[in-house]
Amino acid sequence: MRRAAGLDRLRILPADPTIGAGTAVAAGKYIGRRTYVEVISDGQGYSATRVEFQITRWLSLLSSISTIGRQSASVKVSKDY
Repeated sequence: MRRAAGLDRLRILPADPTIGAGTAVAAGKYIGRRTYVEVISDGQGYSATRVEFQITRWLSLLSSISTIGRQSASVKVSKDY
C-alpha cells in the first residue's frame, strides 16, 4: 500500500489525549537525499506537518507545526554501536 501510494513511510499513530488528537495516519516522503516530510491527520480536525533535515549521518534538525498551534524545533543525535 505504501509503495502504491508513492510514499517512503506510512504508519498508524495512537491517540494522544494530551493534545486532543485521535488515532492518526502519518504519511511521509523523502523530497531529497537528506530531507524528509511527513503529514499527520486524525480525520477529526487535528493535523501536523513534520520536516527532518539530515545534516550528517548522526545529526538532524527537526521541525513540526500542527493545527492546535504547537510549533517545535529540535535536534536529533543518533549513534549506532
